[in-house]
Amino acid sequence: MTESGDVQLKGLQGGMNYSALALAFDKYGIPTIVTKVNFDTETIVYCYGVDEQGNAITPLNYEIFRTTSPVPSDNKFQIAIDNVTPTGVGATITPSNDDQYFIAVQRKRFVDFYTDKLDSMAYVLLSSNYKNVDAFASGKHVIAPEDFYLSSNQDYYLIVFGYNNGQSTPVTMVPFHTPRSSSGALVGFDTYFYDDNGQLSASLVALGDKAFAYRVGNGAEPCEIFNAITGVTTQSSASYSYTYDSGDGSFKMTLTGSDTPDAQGVYATMEVNVTNRPDITKILFVSDSYKAE
Repeated sequence: MTESGDVQLKGLQGGMNYSALALAFDKYGIPTIVTKVNFDTETIVYCYGVDEQGNAITPLNYEIFRTTSPVPSDNKFQIAIDNVTPTGVGATITPSNDDQYFIAVQRKRFVDFYTDKLDSMAYVLLSSNYKNVDAFASGKHVIAPEDFYLSSNQDYYLIVFGYNNGQSTPVTMVPFHTPRSSSGALVGFDTYFYDDNGQLSASLVALGDKAFAYRVGNGAEPCEIFNAITGVTTQSSASYSYTYDSGDGSFKMTLTGSDTPDAQGVYATMEVNVTNRPDITKILFVSDSYKAE
């Protein structure tokens, strides 16, 4: 409120009552309150003075304007998921030019709601994050697992689209799944390789130096076991390698193998580094033809 009693506003902040608003004017002077409106839309801003009881004490003042439109871009994006931890994702975004773009990570169920209306999803994301400068990038950009705090064992999408006064390109998305937490992975590990008394499972055949053989029925089973323990998405193939890292230094496993056994009858090798299970460092997933030396 000015000394003459005139009120000059660009918008009212929702939830502020009249008494609080009047006190704010007295303490801070004329406020400029910014709000988010639709792109390319005719908009009216209006204001009027009120007393502490909410009674109008000045004429209504207003101004009509039209918001500007997004500027289209031909930017295209390649997204590579480099690393997924229970609480984060590492990725590299490579655009086709240096135009600015927007980055977000959302759960699958959020994206599924907008399956046929991705432009609406983009607007919602911008409305929620437009003040967060970390959500914007240009040129090649590397995301570290600590950049977004995520929940373990959940389906997510990494979402990218161009931004120039609004959404300037179609939405590009890549799905990924966060693995289990270290405690969750440990439960799965024990289910397969320890008995109810906490002793090594009878299914493990000791090979020496903390290495063991574990018989499986087919070439897909090692990947299925690795997925069940860690939550890492796996697919058996002629050659594969998967890594689980809890991110806290307590649990790391790498599975390398093939859907057909080698000459010794080994499908896959799992390297194990689990702080609370130091008696296992390697597990060979083997066929019935395997014979321990």
